[in-house]
Amino acid sequence: GDFEFDNRPIAMPKKIKPASKKAFGYKSSEAAGQPLDPILPPEKAQKLREQALAKDEEAFSRGVLDSLPAHLCVLDGQGTIIAVNKAWAEFARQNNGDPATERGVGANYIQVCEGAAQRGDESARAALDGIRAVMSGAREVFDMEYPCHAPGEQRWFVMRVRPMGRGDGSLIISQQTITERKLADLASQQTQTMDREVVENASDLIYTMDLRGYFKHVNVAGIQTSGYSLQELQATAYLDLILPEYRRKVQKVYLRQFADKLPSSYVEFPYYTKAGELR
Repeated sequence: GDFEFDNRPIAMPKKIKPASKKAFGYKSSEAAGQPLDPILPPEKAQKLREQALAKDEEAFSRGVLDSLPAHLCVLDGQGTIIAVNKAWAEFARQNNGDPATERGVGANYIQVCEGAAQRGDESARAALDGIRAVMSGAREVFDMEYPCHAPGEQRWFVMRVRPMGRGDGSLIISQQTITERKLADLASQQTQTMDREVVENASDLIYTMDLRGYFKHVNVAGIQTSGYSLQELQATAYLDLILPEYRRKVQKVYLRQFADKLPSSYVEFPYYTKAGELR
């Protein structure tokens, strides 16, 4: 193809006027040759910088508090809530908590505990006493485990109260679930209770000993057949009740049990009762 060129002159734009320094927050110095100065007075500029820094620090602190799984609440020296984290507020909402503590900032936590204590809540009474003790300086710290069951669910928490270190009575309260540990403890206790019932109702003689070979516990069957009381047996070495010719055999069984860390062992042997009878 063919090309055509337009050789007409183009009008150049007028010279662009530089933006005023004032638009960027500066003014000309009266003294020639001096650097341009900010429009804001130095003290005002410093105050704005400090406010911006404080805002950044507050946002950082809030982010840290909200990232923690524990329910956190900060009280001033009069017991008024001055900060709560996200976990605290969320737990209160989900569990129909006291509206005052759910709202958080501005509510008086001590007054809430007082109200609950007056209604007969023993955990609230204990918490109230502990908080006041830390606030007054009578105690350095306060820890308390307490139940907080919900319909169809068993729950336990641990409350920890620590001073803020400002010397004005302000403190921080943390509450964290310990339900898993509590349920494990309950299961262990139930197992021990069942084991104890089996031992006590067994027809065989069942007993435990310390490292010296003295009885620690003897079941009902052992007490009845031996004729000794539990207190008498606890002051007796097991070998003293066994016929001399069986002592070495029984001792070897128990030594092997101890060396191999076996939970139990079984051995038959004749022994003397309190009346001198051979069983």
